Amino acid sequence: MSVNIRYEGSSVWNGYISPDYDFENEEFVENMNEKIAELKEWAEKNLDSDNFNDEFFEKRLELGEWISEQDIEMECDFSHIETEGEIIVNDEELEMDDEEIKEFYYKGAEESYEPKEDWYISREYSTQLTLEFESEDDFDKSKLKWNKDGEGGLDYENEDDECFEDVSGGESNGDETRIWKIKVQGIDYFGHW
Repeated sequence: MSVNIRYEGSSVWNGYISPDYDFENEEFVENMNEKIAELKEWAEKNLDSDNFNDEFFEKRLELGEWISEQDIEMECDFSHIETEGEIIVNDEELEMDDEEIKEFYYKGAEESYEPKEDWYISREYSTQLTLEFESEDDFDKSKLKWNKDGEGGLDYENEDDECFEDVSGGESNGDETRIWKIKVQGIDYFGHW
């Protein structure tokens, strides 16, 4: 009996700017470095103030508004395939319990990299993704693997080394996340822009 395996999920695309990754945004990075330096200096001087948390919150809001007003060049490149999409084998969803999901998608995966810079801003969005694989062989669940150390995606062991084919149209699902992060006094603070 032949097998048809389909994965329905999302591709994640992102852009990233930091002191070490300025690309087309040298002036923005220079201005951002100055603003972070000023914010750190203010935090050091006012750390013992009774109103520190409220005032620092207001300063972070001002920073977020300033970032939103900037003309930033940020192209998004393909990052990875989102885990835990829907796997369909011969028109039936492949059922996995919580333990199987953990084993299939996450066990042995490399830890995600968290940048160490004083600040970064990122833009991320998703597109709909459908991957498909067909074989004349019977389905063997043990041959189905998730690529944990690369960009994600499904692999199915077969003699012909056939791979999953992207048969999606790449339509955006409309979700976009714009995040900034700063590190002040050893603490990470996040916001949206």
